[in-house]
Amino acid sequence: MSAIDMDVDGGIPFGRSGDMADDSGVQSTTEDSAISKFSSVTLGYYDDPFVRHVVRFPVKRAPIINRGYYARVSAMRASLLSFLESCPGPCQVVNLGAGLDTTFFWLQSKHDNLVKKGLTYFEVDFQDSLTKKTGLILKKPALMTVFGPTKDAVPTVVVDGSTLVRTETYRMVASDLREVQSLESNVLAAGFSKDVPTVFLCECSLVYIRPEASDAVIQWAARATADGVASGMVVYEQTNPNDRFGQVMVQNLRERGCPLLGVHAYPTVEAQKQRFCDLGWGQASICNMNTYFDKFLDREEYKRVCRLELFDELEEWWLIQGHYFILMASKATAENSWMSNVATIWDNPPEHPEVRMPCTF
Repeated sequence: MSAIDMDVDGGIPFGRSGDMADDSGVQSTTEDSAISKFSSVTLGYYDDPFVRHVVRFPVKRAPIINRGYYARVSAMRASLLSFLESCPGPCQVVNLGAGLDTTFFWLQSKHDNLVKKGLTYFEVDFQDSLTKKTGLILKKPALMTVFGPTKDAVPTVVVDGSTLVRTETYRMVASDLREVQSLESNVLAAGFSKDVPTVFLCECSLVYIRPEASDAVIQWAARATADGVASGMVVYEQTNPNDRFGQVMVQNLRERGCPLLGVHAYPTVEAQKQRFCDLGWGQASICNMNTYFDKFLDREEYKRVCRLELFDELEEWWLIQGHYFILMASKATAENSWMSNVATIWDNPPEHPEVRMPCTF
């Protein structure tokens, strides 16, 4: 399997053709992503007892895909937990382009202490996507019982003819990320508070819309909370489209009907860091996924993951991970001293004596 074959990502907010990728091509990516995550979970890369319930047809992926999705989920979780565990009180999470993501369910089961201290979790996506997810929640007991003992006990609302799950802690918001004014009003209508520290999650979502639209989302998120209220924005997506590997990656996704419409406007990690600073965020901490996997992972965890499967695709692996990044943008004042470590989370990788070990049996 080609390295490029793993570049099918999920959690994409669907929209009109021309401004976004082809609807059918983009819509399939959230299912592809869930399948890849389930494959990684099944082989022991990480724990998520919920992802199996959003997958219709499980497929065992190649080792390079399993490890790639492990790295992706691990980096997103580490960024999210850094914010939530540091925040001294109630906080909000806004998952932009949530798709079939199961992060809320994972938090509820594995980090209920964070939920109990006052967490409100918003999932934003196209109406059809959230309607489908609502159906899965109401149908699958493992998902349903997170909210209530029976289907009828799960709190829902009807928005524009679609039934969405909306509880005290978990709130679906149907919205198109391209339309920022509607996005803002819809999130506020769902109970978003400007006075509560908030972290926004963008897992392969902004890169699929045109840069002027994604810039508007970034700017809105930077001003979504009131002055003096800390906020963060976590982004995982593709980068480096102009080298040979990047060109093939871009072409491959274009042919699948889901072009990376935003990747060329900010083609490097340096450009992405400057982008967020220019669009209203005080700081941005970023690294490519080679740096994350080789240097930020705990050494014992690193060794455990490397031993899970026979792995002989190291050069290909390094190429792929060099074309993805994890970023944490932040906005805080001197009163938000708890944000200091969050704001610089990916700035200073620890020094390890063994880096890029063979990772094979």
